[in-house]
Amino acid sequence: MHNLASMPGMGGSRSYLPRNRRAFPIRPWTIIYRSLPDGDGILVQRILDGRRDLGTIFKAKKPRR
Repeated sequence: MHNLASMPGMGGSRSYLPRNRRAFPIRPWTIIYRSLPDGDGILVQRILDGRRDLGTIFKAKKPRR
């Protein structure tokens, strides 16, 4: 987490995540996070089992219209 906070660009964007969120895999986990303003680190939002279908998980979380 310390390295990720120091270099938040290490994680990648994913099509199922909002634009300002990134994902970083540490097998078998995937850390979902966003960078804090002014480079003050990261805010970890979720740590999920990366073997799950993360696209389905995040699609289900979107509010219905």
